[in-house]
Amino acid sequence: MLNTRHLLIILGLTLLHFTQAFSQQFYRIKADFSIKENKPDGQSQLIMGQVYYDKIYKKIIYDITFPEKGVLIVTDTVIYRIENNKVISKTPTGNLNDFSVFHLSLNGDLINFGLNNSPYTIGTIEKKENLVISTWIPPKKYAHLLGKTIISQKDKRLFGLVFFTPTEEIIGKQFFRKYINTNGLEFPSELVQVTYFDNKEFYKITTFKNIIIDEFKNENLYNYNLPD
Repeated sequence: MLNTRHLLIILGLTLLHFTQAFSQQFYRIKADFSIKENKPDGQSQLIMGQVYYDKIYKKIIYDITFPEKGVLIVTDTVIYRIENNKVISKTPTGNLNDFSVFHLSLNGDLINFGLNNSPYTIGTIEKKENLVISTWIPPKKYAHLLGKTIISQKDKRLFGLVFFTPTEEIIGKQFFRKYINTNGLEFPSELVQVTYFDNKEFYKITTFKNIIIDEFKNENLYNYNLPD
């Protein structure tokens, strides 16, 4: 059985562009998802299901169908794991949802990963071939805890992120690929996350299909109520 912590790592609940001027009109998204990951122990993992997000309710709902049925509810403070209509675990968390690919896309903030609305400030901007690359610097009072973040944009869309420690070591990368325009909302249908362990790179690839924007059905899933 997958434990909650491992599910969270696989689902990439860490740390995920939309160019329309009226992005505020979009408020919810649904998609089929699959996540493939190779792990440091040499094993591989596949998770499949559907994901629901409504920016008003601010809950990411992962309705997992494979390899085991279950539901993961990500709120601003707690992540709940549900099996057989019972809460089997609660994991305290920071506010992950504001920096999820779902929330940022619906609000039109994915192009800068939401950093333009954060305490981070732009350090440098340069153009290399078909990429626009900007360096974002954390506030001085957090410089001992947070490192810089480098953002690359391609065709006026978020393309890549590189995260650093305060000592300039790379701790992770993310790539946003294969954008799909659904009812005017551009959403990356493939996310690639790179993590490092013992100087080796490990990849997690998340794909989204059958994306639906602002549907009126499935209200109980967008605002999933915890079982008694």
